Amino acid sequence: MEDPDYWRKVFDRQTGTDVTLTEEQVERIKNMSSGKYPQIGYNPYEPFLDLYSSEKMIHPIDNIPEPKSRFVPSKQEMEKVSKLVHAIKMGWLKPPQKKEEPKPYDLWASEDSSSSLTKSQIARMRVHMPAPKMPLPIHNESYNPPEEYLLDEEEKKKWKEAEPEDRPANYIPEKFDSYRRVPQYKEFLSERYDRCLDLYLAPRKIKNKLQVADPSQLLPDLPNPNDLKPFPTTLAFYMHGHSGQVRSISMEPEKGELMASGGADGTVKIWMIDMGRCVKTFKVEGPVTSVAFCPNAELTLLAVSYEGHQIALLNTGCGDRLLVANTEKFLKELPIGEVESQIDWRRNRERVILKMPNEVRKVVWHQKGDYFASVAIADIASSVYIHQLSKAKSQCPFRKRKGHVQTVGFHPVKPHLFVATKVSIRYYDLARCILLKKCSPGTAHVGAIAYDHTGDNLFVGGLDRKFSWLDLQLSNKPWKKFRHHRSAIRGVVFHKRYPLLATVSDDGSAMIYYVRIYTDSSRDNEIYPVKRLYPHQAADDLSVLDVAWHPTQPWLLTAGANGTVALFSSHYAHSSKSPSERCYYEVLGVPKNATTVQIKTAFYAKSKQLHPDNTGDSSAAAFVELKKAYDTLRRPADRRLYDLRGSMPPPRDTSKYQHPYSHFYNQNTHENYRGDWKRYWHEEPGWTFYEEKMNASEIKKKSENMWKSILKWTIFGSILVIAYNAGYFLQLKHNEKMLAKLIDEDEIAKCFLRQKEFKDKEVDNVELRNLAQMLKADVDDAWKRKMETLEGRNRDEIREEARWFKAVHEDPSHRRIAEQRAQRRKEIAEWEKQKREMKAAEEAFIFDESEADEQSKKFCQRIRTQTSPECSFTLCQQRKFQLDVSCLQSIAQFGEEMAREQRTIDILVQNAGIMGLPFELSSDNVEMHFATHCFGPSLLVRHLLECFERSNDPRIIMVSSGYYKKVNCSPPTMLQLMGERDFEYNEQFAYSYSKLAMCQLTKELNRRLSHNKSKILVVSMRPGFVRGTQLGRATHWLLRALAAPFIFIFGQSLDKGIETMHYLMTTERENLKGGSMYYGCQEEEYTDMVSSRWCRELWETLETMTTTIIKRANYMTEEEKKLCWEKQQVSCLAEPPSDETAGEDEIEQNGASDSCENRAHKM
Repeated sequence: MEDPDYWRKVFDRQTGTDVTLTEEQVERIKNMSSGKYPQIGYNPYEPFLDLYSSEKMIHPIDNIPEPKSRFVPSKQEMEKVSKLVHAIKMGWLKPPQKKEEPKPYDLWASEDSSSSLTKSQIARMRVHMPAPKMPLPIHNESYNPPEEYLLDEEEKKKWKEAEPEDRPANYIPEKFDSYRRVPQYKEFLSERYDRCLDLYLAPRKIKNKLQVADPSQLLPDLPNPNDLKPFPTTLAFYMHGHSGQVRSISMEPEKGELMASGGADGTVKIWMIDMGRCVKTFKVEGPVTSVAFCPNAELTLLAVSYEGHQIALLNTGCGDRLLVANTEKFLKELPIGEVESQIDWRRNRERVILKMPNEVRKVVWHQKGDYFASVAIADIASSVYIHQLSKAKSQCPFRKRKGHVQTVGFHPVKPHLFVATKVSIRYYDLARCILLKKCSPGTAHVGAIAYDHTGDNLFVGGLDRKFSWLDLQLSNKPWKKFRHHRSAIRGVVFHKRYPLLATVSDDGSAMIYYVRIYTDSSRDNEIYPVKRLYPHQAADDLSVLDVAWHPTQPWLLTAGANGTVALFSSHYAHSSKSPSERCYYEVLGVPKNATTVQIKTAFYAKSKQLHPDNTGDSSAAAFVELKKAYDTLRRPADRRLYDLRGSMPPPRDTSKYQHPYSHFYNQNTHENYRGDWKRYWHEEPGWTFYEEKMNASEIKKKSENMWKSILKWTIFGSILVIAYNAGYFLQLKHNEKMLAKLIDEDEIAKCFLRQKEFKDKEVDNVELRNLAQMLKADVDDAWKRKMETLEGRNRDEIREEARWFKAVHEDPSHRRIAEQRAQRRKEIAEWEKQKREMKAAEEAFIFDESEADEQSKKFCQRIRTQTSPECSFTLCQQRKFQLDVSCLQSIAQFGEEMAREQRTIDILVQNAGIMGLPFELSSDNVEMHFATHCFGPSLLVRHLLECFERSNDPRIIMVSSGYYKKVNCSPPTMLQLMGERDFEYNEQFAYSYSKLAMCQLTKELNRRLSHNKSKILVVSMRPGFVRGTQLGRATHWLLRALAAPFIFIFGQSLDKGIETMHYLMTTERENLKGGSMYYGCQEEEYTDMVSSRWCRELWETLETMTTTIIKRANYMTEEEKKLCWEKQQVSCLAEPPSDETAGEDEIEQNGASDSCENRAHKM
């Protein structure tokens, strides 16, 4: 530190001295170290004079516009190119070929280097074996994985307790907020080391691909599976009842009507195959290991082995009563204790118990039903016992242990016995007590065996997933081996009547094989896999535990570890549960009363276990089923619908299957059933009438009772029909007599004017009425004179009298009466037809598709005669329009046409009516009752407001029904009215609510019009119970025929039904109250449901529904949509100030709150 210039001194190697740098040199060094120019004070960015940009110019230096020729293709180039193309095509001009570059000669390379190498060295040089790539990272390796991939405390504890090789991954997934917070990976070096070991030590293999032009040539020639039918293809139904594993099943050997199943819950259940119903349950003292029906058709005997070293012989008590009694007698008469036996036989009430020295694995019967064998689980010499039923005796046929016995089987036609150990199958002759053959099945662990009806072919399934076929006449080794399963094979069974073979495995599948066995030794047997079935899901690494064929049908039954029994048939059968899906609550593992939070938690927990990233592709189906169950149960509406109908598939939503006159129409009857099916199928009846086989006397008695019942009801129905027809005939006769006495004034005048002398005379209505009154008096006098004698009369008087009678009786009396009655019916029926809008004003319009000229004239004439003289009413013109009141597009087109012609409407009667239709949606996806009675009329009023405003006294009459009083709950939502089926549909409730909505619409429409000072008067009326209408056309014809007498007696006539309608049309405006209900020409009070609050809510629903339909209406043009938007914003239907009805809402809300609590989706 004594030398102040020490920091600027540099050692010079040439001179060997220190050189002191100057200030200029130090400054240059600093510039170079900082990346600057070495020259001191150098400015690289000095001002530069740009000749072109220094002065601002308006135009560029070169401002010549582009010529047009640059935008047009050159003709010369085109001609030149075409010539070159032609020359190339003709071969005159060849494109230049790429010249090969000269290869340099390697002077130092050996000319015959390949000859000095060995064959292995040459092979290694030619063949390159790349190392296998590392697997790509999965979701749980991410630094920010989803929540379902993270482990909770319990899972972390299990991961730490497990062995390293048993862990699903060698790390615990963690979650970090950002990528920079991820710490160092601890296992990086170990993974790199393992990868290097694999690359260095692991052998590699080259797979030579076979180059085949057509891959189908490698496949064998297999027959068409349709030609090999019948075989099971469809899951018919599941049988639920066991709470644990179903370990064994057995079919009734003779008819196959009953099936027995034994479960780990210690129960044995007897099922009806045709219905899938449990008819009887037996409780044993331990988990059942095997069940087997006795092959003897004369006994209803079942052998059951269960944990506790016991075998039980049970009388099923189902089937023919005679057989049940014989079995009960047979068990009582067994000689138990009379013969010396190695096994203790005991009688326990109605059962026979065999006390075994070890746990029994399986029970197998001899084909005659007198002998059965049992196999123990333990690996001991006395693991096989043969029991004789008739003598109640048991004995062990083997003294030495020949291997761990897995199962045994009796030869179907010979006194031989198959004994299957883990690695071999021994074939014994029981009559001579010798070993006939020892077979090697070719599997590491035998799991199940089966044989055909001759016993010469043996089928073996192993726990190592191998399935083999042994031909005992050919060799002691298998001649066919298959490996179609991915897990251990648990059962093999051969059909007794059909050439079908089935194997089941823990992978959840069942393989169906078509086996063709030839008696000719020169031909080889054939086996074809025809179907793979998936009956059960895995539970604790176990899936299908047992399998059995139906004795007479190609039906397959499987027992699952999930507690169900599945039945597969060759066609779809009736199902008490969904044929393809498990219960969603069982899939998620939650009870039926679980909350939404519990369902969500269970889904997250199970999704970690079943996700394909964690377990492989084999669980993809299970994960999809889990997701489907969660999507259904997490939404309350879908869950309520699922609880109502189970997992049964919905009906086909097509017009072909839903049309009322279609043969496939079902009206969704399964959705209306609210019974507990599961409880019904599991219920044990107190008697078994349907399951029993009745004898001849019982069948005869049942037939007699049936015919007595048929005859009784036939006589009763005939009497009822005769009485109804007689009453109707008498009533018609009475009406004809009454009509014969009644001569209408107008009819007399019309008959008189039909004469030739009055043919060209035009008579108005006033003259016609005066003439009718005059002729009525003359006709009455003529009738009186007719009763007197004609003596003392002059000829002119008699001629004049005959003239009057000829004019009156020009048409036959019965013809005139029939025409008069038919015209009256048509006149009134026009008001009751669907999709009808009728208007009576200065000009009369009838909207219908039928020809109704005379009826419309008569109806207008009736209105004219009942109106006041001040109202000038004339029948000027009559036109017909086609209108669909349930379609927005039809209403918009009709309103536009009326507005274009500037029509005037005085009276509009909204009387389009339908009743009792099944669930159906209109073209705008609105429930049909609501669309016809409320939604359509509201749209029609909006589109016809201009026509009403042109009238002096416009009126709108809403025809409702007394059924609206039956609605005492809050209305359905808009989504329910627009087709969401999360409720139980009821036709009567739908009709009642639509009529209630019409009343609410009347009140709200009148309130809005009166507030905006409109002169339109809106009222509603109900005609009462009227006969002769078409409202019940959707009802079954048989019900209509039975109800016809009551309708005729208690129903009003059509004339009586339209009296209120005529009253509302002809009464002065001052005598009517807008928005009110009229019945019997008098005002009637509404129910509590027709309140201001509900009316405003209905109006808001209609506006929202209209807006939604307009947005979704793809079938409407933009002009039609624009017109609908304009009609939606009509000023005269604006909302009045809220303070006008605030006090009324307060009172009504208190009364309506109680009804809201009792709301039920009955629609």
